[in-house]
Amino acid sequence: MSAMTGRATNIDLEKNSSVKVASIPRVNFRSRYRIHTELYITVTDLQKKASLSATMAFRRGDRVEISNKEEGFQGSYYQANIIAWLSDQNYIVQYRTLVKDDGSAPLREIVSADQIRPLPPEILVTGFSSLDVVDAYDKDGWWVGKICGKTGSDYLVKFENSEEIAYPSGFLRIHQDWMNGVWVYSKE
Repeated sequence: MSAMTGRATNIDLEKNSSVKVASIPRVNFRSRYRIHTELYITVTDLQKKASLSATMAFRRGDRVEISNKEEGFQGSYYQANIIAWLSDQNYIVQYRTLVKDDGSAPLREIVSADQIRPLPPEILVTGFSSLDVVDAYDKDGWWVGKICGKTGSDYLVKFENSEEIAYPSGFLRIHQDWMNGVWVYSKE
């Protein structure tokens, strides 16, 4: 008994009005007939699936990053663990680096699903170039900025509404956005 499947990849939702995916679910080569099925998936179906994966459900214990939308903290991400699911739109998270005001325990908060993303994959780099969009680790979180120069072995990073700050390369990573269930990054 052998199994074969067909799979559509790299589908451009803007250009295709429908997608034809051919698959052979199971083939018994001893039989005289081979079952061939065709599955038609509309763009609407693919968009719904992309939307679901973009707001994918997280489980208790999952390590994630939380974007902060408060004034002065936009463009920052903090690592956390999912503690509980409250509804389709809210989770309780416990931060890995932030603590309560009194310093007694890790900070727990209720956050909306649109503030949560999985941990980004590590991208190994040998160096950064001017205008690379990066995340710099500072003040217990990752902050989005742009490389604007180099001083010695440190890179100068410019943040929105801020001055340039020097960071060693070990405190920098390529910035990535979680869009429709896929990690996306750009060099500029």
